[in-house]
Amino acid sequence: MKKPVNVLMVEDSATDAELLLAELRRRGFTPAARRVQTGPALEAALAERTWDVVISDHNMPSFSGDDALRMVKAQAPDLPFIVVSGAVSEEHAVNAMRAGASDFIVKTRLHRLAPVVERELQERTRRLERRRMAAALAESQHQLREAQKLEAVGRLAGGVAHDFNNLIAAILSYTDIVLKDMPREHAHRADLQEIKRASSRAAKLTRQLLAFSRQQVLDQAVLNPNEVIGDVLQLLRRVAGDRIDIQVSCAPDLWNVKADRIGLEQILMNLVSNARDAMPGGGRLTLATTNVVQTAGASGRGPAEPGSYVRLEVRDTGEGIPDDVLPKIFEPFFTTKPEGKGTGLGLATVHGIVQQSGGSIFVESAAGEGAAFVIYLPRTTEEAAVPLPMPEGRAGDERVLLVDGDPDTLALGVRVLSDAGYRVTTASRAHDALAIAEAERLPFRVLLTPIVMPGMTGLALADQLRARNPSITTVFITTARDAQIDPLEVFERGDILVRPFRPADLLAKVRDALAVPVA
Repeated sequence: MKKPVNVLMVEDSATDAELLLAELRRRGFTPAARRVQTGPALEAALAERTWDVVISDHNMPSFSGDDALRMVKAQAPDLPFIVVSGAVSEEHAVNAMRAGASDFIVKTRLHRLAPVVERELQERTRRLERRRMAAALAESQHQLREAQKLEAVGRLAGGVAHDFNNLIAAILSYTDIVLKDMPREHAHRADLQEIKRASSRAAKLTRQLLAFSRQQVLDQAVLNPNEVIGDVLQLLRRVAGDRIDIQVSCAPDLWNVKADRIGLEQILMNLVSNARDAMPGGGRLTLATTNVVQTAGASGRGPAEPGSYVRLEVRDTGEGIPDDVLPKIFEPFFTTKPEGKGTGLGLATVHGIVQQSGGSIFVESAAGEGAAFVIYLPRTTEEAAVPLPMPEGRAGDERVLLVDGDPDTLALGVRVLSDAGYRVTTASRAHDALAIAEAERLPFRVLLTPIVMPGMTGLALADQLRARNPSITTVFITTARDAQIDPLEVFERGDILVRPFRPADLLAKVRDALAVPVA
């Protein structure tokens, strides 16, 4: 079998060069060769193309083999360099090998040339493969360290967010209660409104912490991204400002996905906000959706698994993302904005929500050429749920069983629900709730319970109460610590209420639960 080889020859004798090539051909090689005999010619040849081997004479009138060796090692350190010369001292041969030559062959023993070339080509291949494997290993180790760092930060953020949620829920709820009964002309009404706004901003920051650490419990439902874009488009235009032209290109037959509507809105808001900051002088922002079928082994960036996806793209004509910044943009708390202008959680939040939704996100950008964030969400064939009609008028006197280990949450829940006309019974533990339900003559209509509790989960409590009273419906109060719970398992048993919540959120969930037909 013929073995092609690209040979760069440093030789002043055309006759000697042809003898070397003839020897290679005799041993099965098909050499493509170029002969040079000066330093500038060698330098130009090295820059012009990739060579497999350099074969150099040692003694030439105007250019020595030692000079050629130094030049090759400076420009192409991995390129095999074989010295072929006439009579030469052993000292010259040793010095050449020490300087980096692969071998030294005397012209009277040219039968050694082909085996040496074969050996050096194989060794170079092995060397390059080892180097590739070492680079891949280093990259894997880097990714592992980054994943471990993100996991540690995520655990910390999740724990902090859980505690914040309870505090923020109490602040927001009691502020709403006071505002509801406070006259509009009261001197402190504006102060309470500021407290409410600050608490809402704190709640948003908490959701961002949970989202990037993928600990936020998403309220997933069947939805169409085109509808979500249409609902928030006017808000996105206000966020972008008058200098930015938002263009929308949505596929008319777009598939449905299963995602959290608020999470998807948050993705759009964060990406549009970042695009606005990247175009301080104005520009164009494009929102586009399309259906994509990913095949196995498809080239280019895209989902790792084959299947049907909805592709959402947010593309701007801004400053672009520099190469040294691009690998860091999804890291939590990383920001290029001035101090006080950004938390570094925006893109980390987007990344967390996308991953928690089973999707993937990619970035296409170069400095000065704008940026495109491309999101793939798996298609769902499930049908969208038909919303039940909301009961009209004031709440009735239905019986509600409220379970929570936090006394402040119990007190707040009793206050809100009782003011709305419900009859509320509380329990601090699941076993107490079971005992109360067993002792009561009249059945409860709604159960409000955390998912995670000591001794028994809220899921198990709901199952036991429903076995005794099929008409009871459940609203699960979720927190960051419920991330291990399968959302599908939760939605099969009831609805969810995510902390922190306002009194209006609590009442709305109870009304939704009461709208479920009695078994």
